[in-house]
Amino acid sequence: MIRFQRCVTGALLLSASLTGASLIGASLTGCTSVWQQVSARPDDFAEYRQFRVALDLPQRFRAAGSYLQDMPHGRWHGEVRQWVEQAGGEYLRRFWNDETRLLDYLNWAPNGPHAALLNRRLQVLASQGVAQRKNERKLLAEAHGRESQFERATTLRKELIAGYKGWLSHIASLRSFGQQTSALPDQFLHDFREVEPKAICDSARCSKAVLLPYAGAAERKQSWRELLFEVDLKLDQGALQQASIEGVGLFASVAEALQKHAVAADDVQGKAEALGATVALTAISLEAILPQARCEQPAISPVVLARECDGVRMEMRVAEQADGPDRIVIRPSFSAPGRAVAP
Repeated sequence: MIRFQRCVTGALLLSASLTGASLIGASLTGCTSVWQQVSARPDDFAEYRQFRVALDLPQRFRAAGSYLQDMPHGRWHGEVRQWVEQAGGEYLRRFWNDETRLLDYLNWAPNGPHAALLNRRLQVLASQGVAQRKNERKLLAEAHGRESQFERATTLRKELIAGYKGWLSHIASLRSFGQQTSALPDQFLHDFREVEPKAICDSARCSKAVLLPYAGAAERKQSWRELLFEVDLKLDQGALQQASIEGVGLFASVAEALQKHAVAADDVQGKAEALGATVALTAISLEAILPQARCEQPAISPVVLARECDGVRMEMRVAEQADGPDRIVIRPSFSAPGRAVAP
């Protein structure tokens, strides 16, 4: 209480040297956080502070989980819960193959938005064991009976490419920007909301996780992998503003499925060729919706492909950091009057 009184006294003294009621109000605004601290229960603020000062993502999730469980009516309960819901996708991408971290997430947020997807993932990891991931080729072959691994690998690569092209066509066809999500095409709504794992929505965002297994190498040296990406809708009070597909290593995984082999981390030319293959596939997939002859626009790094026509703009953006997501974004065109939004 003394801290709050000092803050208010100082604000009023500062304002006395200025003029205008708005300046007095502005000076007092800085005391709000102090009032929240001194008026909250000591244990409430102490746990909230652990959440705020956490140094990394796992520590912050651990502190958030403790706060939500211990302080169901805490002053900062809404803020902490919103952070957990928004940061869950990044946590899953970072620790998808780490059974301990995934179990930690469920312990911290057992009813979180990704709980169902996590339980399925943990079942897979429990059956195989993290240390036995190299045996996945054998397990997958046994699960599919007589089907050969080469045939299965071919099928998975085709399914990954079809899944990528399918969601690309879905978002490239969207034209109901500024309208409620109920105006989205019926097939999009079905795939987005009804097919598991279902989309998670609030008034500002809808997001759906898509997981596609595939084989990265050719012939007898199959390397079984998984591509995880999100289909994301940015909303404003429930109205569509922007749609995107994004995932760490998204374009490299698509290229690996196309070329049937992985590219070494130090192979600069190989990486460039892989990205070129994914750009070419993306351009071909967009041709019927956003044709090159009518819609092509200059692409300036990190954008590698751009189309703009019919009131929308589509950009294919390469991650600017090694652990950042590749993205394909579609939004209203800036040249469409009254429809432009921030990219």
